[in-house]
Amino acid sequence: MNPRVLILGNTLAGLVTAWRLGMAGFQVTILYASESAEEEQVARSMPFVGYGPHKHTDSLRQELEIPTSHSRWDPLGLEFMTATTQTAKFPNPPLPTPWRTLLGIAKFSALPVSRRWNLLNYIEKVWEKKEALPNSLDLRSAESWLTSIGQPLPVQNAVWNPLCRFLLGASLSHTRAGSFTNIVTRVFFQSSYDRPHIPEYPDFISSLTQALHKQLEQLGVTKHPVPAIEHLQVSSERISGVCLSDGTIRTADWYVSALPPKMLTSLLSERLLARYAMFHQMSQQTFAPIIAFNVFADGNIKTPRFLLHPGPFAWTLCRGTFFAGEPATLVSCVSLGAQDLFSQTDDHLTTLALQHLDGMAAYIPHLHVPSVRGHSLVRQSLGFTPQTPGVSPSRPSNHTPLSNLFLTGSWTDTNATSELESAICSGDLCAQAVTQLASH
Repeated sequence: MNPRVLILGNTLAGLVTAWRLGMAGFQVTILYASESAEEEQVARSMPFVGYGPHKHTDSLRQELEIPTSHSRWDPLGLEFMTATTQTAKFPNPPLPTPWRTLLGIAKFSALPVSRRWNLLNYIEKVWEKKEALPNSLDLRSAESWLTSIGQPLPVQNAVWNPLCRFLLGASLSHTRAGSFTNIVTRVFFQSSYDRPHIPEYPDFISSLTQALHKQLEQLGVTKHPVPAIEHLQVSSERISGVCLSDGTIRTADWYVSALPPKMLTSLLSERLLARYAMFHQMSQQTFAPIIAFNVFADGNIKTPRFLLHPGPFAWTLCRGTFFAGEPATLVSCVSLGAQDLFSQTDDHLTTLALQHLDGMAAYIPHLHVPSVRGHSLVRQSLGFTPQTPGVSPSRPSNHTPLSNLFLTGSWTDTNATSELESAICSGDLCAQAVTQLASH
């Protein structure tokens, strides 16, 4: 009889794990609650802007045979708001990286000339090892570090803070300097393919999940909506069953949690949390929310535009699409990590977003509020893990101290830059871990 696997949760990472294990001959069952299905739908509705390599995403797309026309990447230029009605676009000259970045900095009009040469001089010293990055970067904020290298607060507010909010979802004062330097190095100095990009097809993530669901049906993977999970039974440092609120117990040979960290640890005993540092750290894991306000406006913008700016929304993406069968412009305003904003009513957020768009109409003609034909508000409470100064990053591996329990999710240790790539990579790694252990 084929080994049985229970997967708790139907996130993208969970679906990838289920598909890989199903193809490997496991008998897979996915248990999910109705609210987790809603959370999955929310995640698919979020506008996606990627950066860094997406090898696992591209590989999955090819294996699922999603049409290439639905999955190509379009490069994005970074535009920064200025005091005038013009935006400052970061130059992207046709040179190999990192030369294109260095020349881009030299021509970047959002930075005063003195600050451009100051920054280039600092990069040169680090590059030639005449000066080393401080060892204390993870213990100080990105704001204090930038100040120490000659980037004053006005420059930070205009350029560096909007960039940090996009890349890491938090302001400079709430981001570790080490995290900021790492992500900037990866995106701007390693490869031109790491620059910001979007899928050519707006519903790319929906295409992935729909194709996965179809493949799971063909493999005979069972998907069960269930009542709330009460707790996990543990015997001899192994999971022996999943206890549901209706009194039933589901059992398997192997268990995979696609649940958020705190939700999983709430199902474990205090003894396990106290005994294993991994479970204790997971119980302390925090997530920051994401809000997206999507607007369909008249006209069809041919070239996507991506603006970074101050204010309650961190960035705005404009791209061409269709609305009611006619060409239109899809405008997405995204707020990252603003817990106070997340607690506001939908009506308040809608008013705030429309005011934001009205204020940006001078920068982008397609943003005139009277031209709005439809809009939607999307909230995601478990958006991302913030990079807090003084707190070391703690991403768990797919293995847990319980021999037959594994983890899958974008929050695990994958070294990927985007949530999408991290979720798919984690699903692949988790399936490999289960397969390897089951074969011994």
